[in-house]
Amino acid sequence: MGLDTKPLRSILNVDNASFYILQKDVSPQDLKWLNSQTKIHNLSSYFNDLADTAAAIKELDLVITIDTVIAHLAGALGKPVWVMLNFDSDWRWLTEREDSPWYPTMKLFRQSKSDDWQGVCQEIFDALSSKLLTFKKTDYPSIIQPGSSVTTRKLLTTAFEKYQR
Repeated sequence: MGLDTKPLRSILNVDNASFYILQKDVSPQDLKWLNSQTKIHNLSSYFNDLADTAAAIKELDLVITIDTVIAHLAGALGKPVWVMLNFDSDWRWLTEREDSPWYPTMKLFRQSKSDDWQGVCQEIFDALSSKLLTFKKTDYPSIIQPGSSVTTRKLLTTAFEKYQR
């Protein structure tokens, strides 16, 4: 399953949020646009393996992804993760539910009809906006807080220091 960046653009309009690319395989056209955005930090080139990706995920407050290894890795780490599912998603995601029996910190956002990524992205925009309105600094013990500026280098340095301990 692929997802064009166009529907994602609405999510980037959420105030007080920074976004990080964890996915290794991004089309050159999408990557060009993603790298041009000031709220998006591309971490993927820093990862040598899933352990590196896991170290970075552990420092994030929330992971938003499509059905990829990133979703399963974040879920297995117990990080809050929101997964965007296509209309005819894999049977493992079951049907007509917004949660996963395998990953208690996971929330599922499903297309209501085929190719309706705009609707899914609108739901995520609304949920993320609401979450940030009620966010307290003590909600998550990470280095990333709404409204703060966290550089890619700071995120990776902290993640890798913790990973090496």
